[in-house]
Parts: sequence; C-alpha cells; structure tokens
Amino acid sequence: TMTWFDPVPGHTNSIAPGKRVLWAGAPTLLTRNGAPFLAVGAPGGRKIMSAVAQTIVNVVDFGDGPQDAVNRPRVHDEGEGLLVDSRISERVRRELADLGHTVQLKEETLMSAWFARPQAILVGDDGQLRGGVDALKPAVAIGY
Repeated sequence: TMTWFDPVPGHTNSIAPGKRVLWAGAPTLLTRNGAPFLAVGAPGGRKIMSAVAQTIVNVVDFGDGPQDAVNRPRVHDEGEGLLVDSRISERVRRELADLGHTVQLKEETLMSAWFARPQAILVGDDGQLRGGVDALKPAVAIGY
C-alpha cells in the first residue's frame, strides 16, 4: 500500500514511478531430511528479519523449543544504534558497547513495539506440532 512508502524523496523506500515498496516479511519454513520441521514468522515491519533469524538460531543452535525460542531477549540493528532488549544482562550490554556498538536499551511491554513478535511451530520427531508465541503480546500459533 502507499502508506508503506516514505514520502520524503531520496530514501530507500521513497515514492517513485514503477517502484515497489520494501517489504520485510520473512515467513520461513525449515526442513530436515526433506520434511518441514520449523515454521517461523513475525509481524513487526523492518524488525521481522532479525526476529525470525534469532528464533531460528535459538531452535537450531541452542536446542530451544518453540516457546523458549521466541521468548528469548532480542537485539535489532539497522545501523543507527543497536536496539537491545532490557532482559539482556548488563555484562553482555557492556561487551557490546566495548565492541563499538551504540547500545540503546529498550524495554518491550504489551504496548511497545521495539522488536518484532515472532511465532513458531516445531514439528517434533513424533510428528506432534508444538507452538510458541511472544508471551509479551496477545498471539496464537496454530498448526494443522
């Protein structure tokens, strides 16, 4: 829709003839041995991609179930400062700053939108579907 464009000329998402709006949707389906095992998606505009990627890392690399994977604290970076979930430890925040990041501490609440809101459905080895939703926002994960 036109509301997704930037009305200011010269920006990545500015209105121009024949231009398509930047869309950050990242509905993702991971497979294992040719069969689906994880579906992840999120509302959240430009913050969707980082939330989906972090949820996948939490499942694949850390072995989280879908609920734990979507509930872990998140970070988001678009180059103008690193948004860091307030649930991330002070030690990690200091280490990020020491690496040169401009850490912007953000507290996600029911009414805020600092980060995207991922949902995930995991297909267990037994074939059972297990869902996970962001516990800070009204949401549901439905699989069939």
